[in-house]
Amino acid sequence: MASAIRLSPSGPVITEIGIGALLRMHEAQGVMVGNLVLPITTPGVICYDGFTAASVPLRANLDLPKVDRYYGAELRLDLWNQTTNVLGSVVLYLDTSVDGGSTWSNRVANGHKVLPQIGADAARSGTARECTLRLPMTLGNSLGVVAGSAGLQVRARALCVAADTVLVDSLGTVAGVSGLVGTMHIELEEYFADL
Repeated sequence: MASAIRLSPSGPVITEIGIGALLRMHEAQGVMVGNLVLPITTPGVICYDGFTAASVPLRANLDLPKVDRYYGAELRLDLWNQTTNVLGSVVLYLDTSVDGGSTWSNRVANGHKVLPQIGADAARSGTARECTLRLPMTLGNSLGVVAGSAGLQVRARALCVAADTVLVDSLGTVAGVSGLVGTMHIELEEYFADL
């Protein structure tokens, strides 16, 4: 039996929550420093300092996930193709883990075309493109959540399959303005499946 849902500990019980009502969310956002170039042979985990194995990954997590709740996730980041004549083709991935990050399962991936810096349209020079990947609402048991699971985590990976100098453009300083939060953003959301 589910616990009663209230707006405050002493408030009335809410009885009119429908499927898909957002319950809670965890977000992570940041600046990427270090090796910004997307990997070109194997998808790399998107981290705060590049794609190296020792990096701290951009990751969102929720503790005590439920088998019968819906979960969704989203990645957003800016990509910049530094080549002058090669269309950049990038694949983004969202993976989930229910065992603290020991094993990961890919849940969704999509592709993006990132125009080169210069070409027929010189105005494209130095222009970054925002890319988004969304994991639609999925039941916890379809993500591997079982009764007693301690947590659900989501991470993102990237692979450049054409061109070789596509970068993540998530800067902490632009034109002398510092303290920026960057464009890398990942979130993990939990929704009611039923009351």
